[in-house]
Amino acid sequence: MAEDKATYKFMLSLGWSLAEREAAITSLRTKQALQAKRDRGESIGNPNATLTNAMRTNSIASRRKDAQLNENNRKAYKLAQSLMMQHKTHTEIAKEQNDGGYKTSNGKQWHTIQVQRLIALYE
Repeated sequence: MAEDKATYKFMLSLGWSLAEREAAITSLRTKQALQAKRDRGESIGNPNATLTNAMRTNSIASRRKDAQLNENNRKAYKLAQSLMMQHKTHTEIAKEQNDGGYKTSNGKQWHTIQVQRLIALYE
C-alpha cells in the first residue's frame, strides 16, 4: 500500500513537472513570436480596438458627470466652498474634510490634490 502511494506521488510530481515545462516553453515561443512581429514592424493587438476622439470625449464627459453627481463629492464640495471663503489652503481643507468624517467618492480620506480636483470638478 505504501509503495502504491509513493508511486502515485511520483507520477503526480512527474506530470506537474512536465506541465510546468510545457507552459514555460509555450510562454517562451509566444514571446519570441511577438518580438519577431515587432521587429518586422507589424502591430500587435486588435486593429479594430482603436478609440476615436469622440469615444474619448464621451468617456471623459460621462466620468465627470458621475463624479459631479456623487453624494460624497457634493457634500465635500459644499464644505470646501465655505472653507475657501475663509481663505483656507487646499491642505487645510483636506484636513477639515477628514476631521469631519467626509470621504472621497471611493470612500477614502482626502488629500490636497483631491481637494484641488474636487474644486475644479464643480467650477
